[in-house]
Amino acid sequence: MRLIRRNESPVGGWYYELSQGLVIKAEAPGLEPLERRVKQFMNANSIQVPSDLRGMIEDQICSRQPSGKCRYEKDKAGDLIAAGISFLAGIADKVANIAGANPELKKKAKGCSSCGKRRMTLNNLSR
Repeated sequence: MRLIRRNESPVGGWYYELSQGLVIKAEAPGLEPLERRVKQFMNANSIQVPSDLRGMIEDQICSRQPSGKCRYEKDKAGDLIAAGISFLAGIADKVANIAGANPELKKKAKGCSSCGKRRMTLNNLSR
């Protein structure tokens, strides 16, 4: 997923959470300053910097954003699958709401971290 407006501060701010639970915040607003800060931290702590770090950061930020702040990439397999799942989850939510339940499947699908990793892997394969 990609931010629609990269110059606009995302909801929650410019930060990236590493798998160890560490949160790294940008010193200046923007995706590039955040990426530089994350790389510096990873290098200083002997953590291998992934080749698709910027995409991983942007994807994680998008998983925290409300609708309308991010978009799926149409030429990436992972994003196409995620968009389809999101669409179907939205339909399931509407049906469940009619029945009196509110499962919020679309919200859960968007925030799924393992789904995000899978989406990124598929996106990198479709380059």
